[in-house]
Amino acid sequence: MNIRLYVSMALLCIALSAILISSGRLLTVGPLIERIEVGGGRAIHERYDHIVREAGYARMTIAATGLLILFIPFRKRELWAWLALTLVLFTYVFPPFIIPLLVPFPGWHIFWQGIFEPGIPRAVLLTMFYSALMLLGLALSAPHFFRKRAG
Repeated sequence: MNIRLYVSMALLCIALSAILISSGRLLTVGPLIERIEVGGGRAIHERYDHIVREAGYARMTIAATGLLILFIPFRKRELWAWLALTLVLFTYVFPPFIIPLLVPFPGWHIFWQGIFEPGIPRAVLLTMFYSALMLLGLALSAPHFFRKRAG
């Protein structure tokens, strides 16, 4: 294998492993209760921790499937593996965090908050970083999948 393919696999592995590890925080969330005012002084309480846990399981499943694709068929340079990881990048990793940042642009302060403060800005910044790693990894490996093989 070429060194570019190894570098590509390392970048993709780092990004998918980080997504897999971050899903653990969603799985271990405590009870989340939201108080909703109904009117007439009444309030109802709605639990939504099950939704967060389902998102954690979905994130874990997608990352684990991506890692399996990376280590078995991607390493063998099967085209469908490259296409599957590209699909994961552009339908799961990229849109939820990158597109809202592009229109309208929130300003550079969100990047500084992401570096120095924990919370949502840091999660957005890390997701942008992992998206860039996956995009770079897929771009580096593209010539291996699309050029004609001899024989």
